[in-house]
Amino acid sequence: MPSLEIEPFRTMLKRASPKSAERLHRERAYQYKVMMWVYYETDYDNYTDEERLQLWALGCFFEATLGVDWDDNSNWMMISQNTTVCDWYGLTCNEIGMVTRIELPQNHVQRNIPVEFKVLPSLQYLGLAQNSIGRLDSILFEMYTLEVIDLDGNGIETIPEEIPIRNQVKELYLAGNRIREIPESILMLSKLEVLWLWTNLLEDTLPEFMSKMSNLVELDLEDNFLSGDLWPAAEMQSLQHLYVFDNIMGGESTSGFLGGNTTYADGDLESSPILKCSSLKSLDMSTNYWYGTIPTKLTTMANMEELYLEDNELSGIIPPEIFNLRNLHTLFLGTNYLSSLLPSEIGNARSLKSFHAENNYREMDNGRLISKGIYGQLPATMLNLKQLEELVLDNNYVEGTLMAELGTLEHLSRLRLVLNMLEGPIPSSIQNLAKLKDLQLWGNYMIGTLPNNLSLELERLQLHDNSFVGTIPTEWGRCRNLAVLDVSYNDLTGPIPTEFGNLANLTEFYTEYNVLYGFMPEEVCLLRSESLDEISANCDVPRENTLRPTRRPTRNPTRRPTLRPTWSEGLVRHYRTLQKEQPADLLITSSPSDSAGTSLPTESPSLLPTLLGSPATTSPTGSPSLLPSIQVQVDPTITSSPTLTPSDSSDSPVTNFPTVAPSLLPSSQVNIFPLLYSN
Repeated sequence: MPSLEIEPFRTMLKRASPKSAERLHRERAYQYKVMMWVYYETDYDNYTDEERLQLWALGCFFEATLGVDWDDNSNWMMISQNTTVCDWYGLTCNEIGMVTRIELPQNHVQRNIPVEFKVLPSLQYLGLAQNSIGRLDSILFEMYTLEVIDLDGNGIETIPEEIPIRNQVKELYLAGNRIREIPESILMLSKLEVLWLWTNLLEDTLPEFMSKMSNLVELDLEDNFLSGDLWPAAEMQSLQHLYVFDNIMGGESTSGFLGGNTTYADGDLESSPILKCSSLKSLDMSTNYWYGTIPTKLTTMANMEELYLEDNELSGIIPPEIFNLRNLHTLFLGTNYLSSLLPSEIGNARSLKSFHAENNYREMDNGRLISKGIYGQLPATMLNLKQLEELVLDNNYVEGTLMAELGTLEHLSRLRLVLNMLEGPIPSSIQNLAKLKDLQLWGNYMIGTLPNNLSLELERLQLHDNSFVGTIPTEWGRCRNLAVLDVSYNDLTGPIPTEFGNLANLTEFYTEYNVLYGFMPEEVCLLRSESLDEISANCDVPRENTLRPTRRPTRNPTRRPTLRPTWSEGLVRHYRTLQKEQPADLLITSSPSDSAGTSLPTESPSLLPTLLGSPATTSPTGSPSLLPSIQVQVDPTITSSPTLTPSDSSDSPVTNFPTVAPSLLPSSQVNIFPLLYSN
């Protein structure tokens, strides 16, 4: 039985937390045990009353939430000359030793926050995201110093129906829970400025009473089942940031998803009341069902900095006026049904950092065009966008050549123009883009040689399905951050640089369907044991790791019905068409008599002569011969492509041959398997 000297302390605790009074007399209750610990095992006599209350409240919190099972409970419940509560894991104190912040995210904190917690006299920030609290208790709103509550990802199902009006909460984070409705008690949070409710189970429309939340600055409701036109948000006088990504705005109401009656909202973006909210700086309405054209009313929202409208059903043109928003730095218009030139007025958006308008070219399954996407040439005024960091225009109809002065956009880190109609070479000025991390130009009609010196920051380089020629630059071996490198489906020649063995972060490397020769360098093959997951060559068998075509069905551009054939690409594609099965590899081998040579595998079946109406002949090796051998006369003083002529024109079943083809190898005689080329 404890001494009577503890009674004043017990009385103080009862006064601070009346609901704990009875348990302070039960020896098995954690409230009693913590009281005894504070009184007998800490420097009780040298503490102020506030410090005593703080120790008891923290101790009760530790016991109630199974602190012994936390992932990290370093120093908790330890008090000594060298250890105070300010040394406990996750706690931050002010200058007088009072706890102002508790930050224990993803720490396996379990069960409900105990009522004793509200006794903490100075707590301003509570961060318990990604734990298993389970309930948002009204006691947190009774802590008149608490300003920020972060309980994201805790399985919470409801917001309290009763909230004390004297609370000081300014930021409430309840994302990633199971909340189904917003109660009217939320209005009691009169000082609330930030409310996160994304990834919950909210349904139907925004409650009308939310229009009275006059101090709310940021409202995040993404990834729910909300419908309607957002008019309550439009009435919030201080609202600056609104996120409703991934709902069903403009489409079927929640009841259509979760049962009950089905209603519909007017999804014409032009008529949405939110366009009247002139205070907005960030607006994310992507992945909904908004339709119609991009409203010119957006130009009246002079404070707009971030605008996300991708993944809706918007059509028509990009209004030139939208680029007159001087503060606009992010504009996402991708995955819609736009058919628009890129207006020259884009050069007026001098603050623009990220511009995405990908996937606006749309076709039906039968090939009928729905929307042409972003078409025409890139306007020269884009060179005014000196702050531009991301330009993403994949899957559109952008034509012409890349601007020669592209390298003046010195902040560019991502350039993606995949599946367009670009022609011409990669401008040499691209070598000036020192911050470039992602360069994707595949699926176009680009020509010329590859630039030697690219950004050392480069992480992804995809240039496949074009018509690039020349060799693969050895200088790329200095791009140590490179993870994905794809130059397949071009007309590249020469060997794979051994310098690529320095690319320690490389995970994917594709080179097939070029005119490369030699072996995959051992330095590159050794990367497989460290980082390299996919490589288009066989590194398993010594001296048989030859560069060979390996078709990857998913790598071909899907929008283009036919890519313009290249010499090397047509060779293997036509052969596969004849076989109607996986083609035999085109082996590239070396021999003592020739510096290099190309030959068909001896096991290849005879198909082509039969289809052409000529019997197959037998090669010296005993395997069926596809075609008579072709003599390639190479003059070392001539750098142009050699002329191919049948070795015996009278016996040759082929009459329509390409008269010019690129030189495969520096050999005076090359045995290749021929190509029927159709323009």
